[in-house]
Amino acid sequence: MASSPVACGMAAIRIRCSPPVGLTDLPMPRAISTDAAFFEALYQTHADPWDYRQAAEQAKYRLTLAAARRWRPNPNRVLDVACSLGYLTELLAGYARDVCAFDVSETAVRLTQNRCAALRTSTRFLIGTGDALVPSGPRAARTAPARAPRGS
Repeated sequence: MASSPVACGMAAIRIRCSPPVGLTDLPMPRAISTDAAFFEALYQTHADPWDYRQAAEQAKYRLTLAAARRWRPNPNRVLDVACSLGYLTELLAGYARDVCAFDVSETAVRLTQNRCAALRTSTRFLIGTGDALVPSGPRAARTAPARAPRGS
């Protein structure tokens, strides 16, 4: 397992990360962070590719939410970057009035929508890369805009 720093508000914590389940089954893209086809294939072929149901992942969500509450107790809006299966999105919906969750994989966003369907909060779901959400960003002119999932 690799250990990587994760920023939570003002504090940095070290989290032990396992490689995604079955990741070696798929061809590795050259630019993994922006290869939407890679992530779409990953979510279509693996029910929980990052093993989010394991206790360590659930602990990360609780730590993230606790740090966010200390940093900003009552936010109007939060953004869930790379929402994946929606486990953190679901927790964030109880923290802020307006949640925007996005991912490059349409399948991941649909799964997040399904997980959060019963929530009583304003939750928006988008498909795209993070820089697409910032129209004035350095790559805004070259990046496809974030979009809502089909059928929403």
